[in-house]
Amino acid sequence: MAPGQNAVAGLVVVAALAAGSTLISRVPGPDEIARQPFLHSGQVGTAIHLRTGEIVVEGVQASTRVRQGATTATTSAHWLVITVRYTAADTPSTLAGMTLESRDGRSYSLARPFHTACGVGQPGVTITCSMPFEVPAAALEGARLRVPAALLGGGAGDDVANVDLGIDAAAATRLEQSTDPLRIEAVTVVGSPGTGASP
Repeated sequence: MAPGQNAVAGLVVVAALAAGSTLISRVPGPDEIARQPFLHSGQVGTAIHLRTGEIVVEGVQASTRVRQGATTATTSAHWLVITVRYTAADTPSTLAGMTLESRDGRSYSLARPFHTACGVGQPGVTITCSMPFEVPAAALEGARLRVPAALLGGGAGDDVANVDLGIDAAAATRLEQSTDPLRIEAVTVVGSPGTGASP
């Protein structure tokens, strides 16, 4: 083989090795795969089944003021208040650790000082609760609610509800213009075994 051909062959081998190395580095390892959440996608009004129970996002509202009991909070951004219905499955479980995910991938946690946890749901007992997220206007359009099946671990390797809140550009504009104060209700039992109420 001529020297020029040797050089070309050498470059091809080096390029192939580099490409292979890059490909291998992008393949997730067993630990990373095990930590991937099991996403269960849905939208407002549809039931999403997690291993710990069933969740339904019932409504989405927004305002610059929210109130719970004697506490009122205002913001120069927006309060996005999400009402959720939850029915625990086989064992008592807490609906907690949820986050709001914006279209650009940012994550927003529930706001303090409000008592926003849904509390412990008993098996077969349906409860509702309202949760406020303080977000900028830019985070409204395309926002999704992510709810892990269990608080610990943040959903790693576990069921996670991924709810499309249905906020398109027009809905985002309407929510952005809402200023009427919203009341955050305490946890409410809306159905339980033997009451005849539907979950």
